[in-house]
Amino acid sequence: MASVRFPPDIQQHLLLKTLSVCDFVMLDLPPSTPAVMTRLAQMPKYASKLEPTVHNVNEIVSILSPSDNILETLQQSIHFGLVKSILSPHSPISGGRRYPLWLVSFWAELSSIRKIQQKWRTAIASLETQIDRNKESGPLRQAFFTLSQIQWTGRLQGFRKGIDLHQLSVYFTREWLTNDHELVMLDALKDDLVIAGKPDESFIENTAFILLLGNAFKDKQGYMDGSCYEWLHQQGDDLAIRDTGKRLLSTIANQDGVHWVAIILDFGRQRLYHGNPYGNCISEEHHAIIDWWTEHHANV
Repeated sequence: MASVRFPPDIQQHLLLKTLSVCDFVMLDLPPSTPAVMTRLAQMPKYASKLEPTVHNVNEIVSILSPSDNILETLQQSIHFGLVKSILSPHSPISGGRRYPLWLVSFWAELSSIRKIQQKWRTAIASLETQIDRNKESGPLRQAFFTLSQIQWTGRLQGFRKGIDLHQLSVYFTREWLTNDHELVMLDALKDDLVIAGKPDESFIENTAFILLLGNAFKDKQGYMDGSCYEWLHQQGDDLAIRDTGKRLLSTIANQDGVHWVAIILDFGRQRLYHGNPYGNCISEEHHAIIDWWTEHHANV
């Protein structure tokens, strides 16, 4: 059985997705029930095999949501068709009333929105701290102004890799950047090169490039005569032959599963540039892979 979604007209009881980030973080969302209360009301007390007794939307959405672990278990029970209605033992005003199953989806949506709001609040607090420390920083102030204009959620437009706008909050903090974040940054780099009038000098490769190159490194013989590596072969040849116009290959790689590093191969000057936020040298593995590939094409 599929999960039960709340009716479309219930969406009006949730936040408008067109709210700006700055407006969104100022809102007081309905809180969840304190964890101590949900611990007293264990999961079996939430599920009922009887039909709902309450259908008034305003009453239903006013019930405070339980803890996330209770929500997760309830969603599983609904998925397998084990319940027909929901009780709310953590709420003293529910009085044993039974609510429609879509209430769980509504609670889950609220829980997700609360988490997004907390991320944006953390991001804005971090940005404000940076502005206080760098009062003359125009880019920081421009970033803050942008948060008063963009929506708190929705798809980020203009990039080949689509992510939700709320994922941008990570850029203002010290949280770990995901593969999706790095792909967006590489897309932004491509746009910068177009603006600078140098769109054809470089290959800008995604975060999988070094991984693919590593597979070829482990299969050297296959790389020499295998059609599955034709794309890598073509790029190496284009970079090695000066009259193609391509001179640089830039990418981002994950080093040791710990952090991201920038790698630029300059075939024209026969140089390897490596950027590590910790100031460390390039890893032996990455160095060996890149040396093998560049030397192979330079000698062809």
